Amino acid sequence: MVLYIGFCGRAQSEQSRFSTSRVCALRRVSNATNRAKEEFAAADMECMDMEAVLEFAEKLVERPKQLWLESSLEQKQRLQEMFFRTV
Repeated sequence: MVLYIGFCGRAQSEQSRFSTSRVCALRRVSNATNRAKEEFAAADMECMDMEAVLEFAEKLVERPKQLWLESSLEQKQRLQEMFFRTV
């Protein structure tokens, strides 16, 4: 019997060598797919954050009075600091 060292680092017979290499290849593809999904989710979150920032900026520019009336004390203080910053 001839033994080979497969992609996963295991000794295997000639017959099982090809099926094991397929399993290893599938694992690599699965790992790459999972990494791509994670990166896509992170990019999607960044996009959603940017959309929230743009929505806030649009509301601030179009209806500052309404934003002021709807804001809590902490939010009003932050708005004041942003507009009337003392260096």
